Amino acid sequence: MAHLGLRGSDVAGLRLRDLHWHDGTLVVSGKSRRETRLPLPQEVGDALLHYLECARPPIKTDRVFITVIAPWVPISPQVIRQTAARAIQRTGIRAPTVGARLFRHSAATAMLRQGASLQTIGDILRHTSIETTAHYAKVDIDLLQQRGQAVAGGSAMLMQAVDTYLAVRRAVDFKTQGGRRVLARLCPVCHCARRYPCRHPHRHCVGGQAASEPQRHNRLSVVIRFARFSHAEDPRHAIPPRAGVCGRRRHLIPYIFTDEELHALLAQAARLRPARSLRPQTYHTLLALLAVTGLRISEALALRFKDVTPEGLVIRETKFRKSRLVPLHATTTAALQQYLAQRSDLALDDDHLFVSQRRRPLSYHTVLDTFHALLSAAGIPAEPACPRPRLMDLRHTFASRALERCPDGRDHIGRHMLALTTYMGHARVKSTYWYLQRTPQLLGDIAQACETFVREERS
Repeated sequence: MAHLGLRGSDVAGLRLRDLHWHDGTLVVSGKSRRETRLPLPQEVGDALLHYLECARPPIKTDRVFITVIAPWVPISPQVIRQTAARAIQRTGIRAPTVGARLFRHSAATAMLRQGASLQTIGDILRHTSIETTAHYAKVDIDLLQQRGQAVAGGSAMLMQAVDTYLAVRRAVDFKTQGGRRVLARLCPVCHCARRYPCRHPHRHCVGGQAASEPQRHNRLSVVIRFARFSHAEDPRHAIPPRAGVCGRRRHLIPYIFTDEELHALLAQAARLRPARSLRPQTYHTLLALLAVTGLRISEALALRFKDVTPEGLVIRETKFRKSRLVPLHATTTAALQQYLAQRSDLALDDDHLFVSQRRRPLSYHTVLDTFHALLSAAGIPAEPACPRPRLMDLRHTFASRALERCPDGRDHIGRHMLALTTYMGHARVKSTYWYLQRTPQLLGDIAQACETFVREERS
């Protein structure tokens, strides 16, 4: 990580076949699962060879890095982050953030100080956008001062306009987190191009740098709204055209868990270590709750003690700023109360239902890493060519099972769909109907029903 700027997930996913000793390279598959061949420095190669020959536990897996404590399993990105954080803290280094990402930032900054171009650094770090790489130039204040590139003048004026625009949006109850990230990229890029007022903001901020067409559409929409706001005060600001970018979102086909797979997943969660800690019960309860209620993962992680009521779970102001009551089955209530009894034994100031071993609220990335490890342990999916399930697929599975149990009759179906829409917190009924066309089993049932209907009409 320190020499090549690899992510923790890159290191955790390394396999023996990725090490090409004959030409001194290694192959890395990053976020986009795009394979990249990187040079293997002599120092790194010697350290890897020593680890493989002398320190790696004897386990039948092609993953390079294995845990040192039995049972031996491939190391996870979460373990890498925690180990890196502890090592940095032991050295007494004071940094704004600690973890594996600090090594990646340091490697990029070192290459920048040695005179490497942003394009070269972006290729090594496998960034899809040059603006992402430019972030390292912004955070290295010393380097900026040495080269006389401190952010001033037009960039500062543009950032002030961005702050004013976002303040107005927040005043009328809009969320602005994503918009600020997009517009923050616009300021230093316009500054480097010496463009203030910004006459071609869509070229600087969008410019084909997004990973997908919907992303380019969303970014361009943010820039257009800001440009209209700025144009009202200063006509020199140009409003970019919307033509040429399609905003249609491509939905992935959901993975529908079988009952046997859910049981296997929960069984693996109950075996998590440490065995006598709250961690096994936490993940067992969390995943079971997602499977039987269809909650979004963000909704489940935000639950607090006061949200558990005799009538059900109170979901407060989540997506679309909506709150709702989710009734629970008697068996779900009993299992949740059993978990709450164990959770109450932890004397914490925080009242979140689900907490980590560090006695802090569980984060999404921690849950995601653990979920992926549980999937591998449970052998899910069974088909190697099948894409790996996502946490959201537990919600998809719940919705699909609910639709499969829908009673016959047009009036019954309408009431059932409306109830399911409300239960799942969908803003529109069409979001619930989406499961009919995206779930192969449901789509097959619809086709079979149509064929039966046509045959009856002909007869």
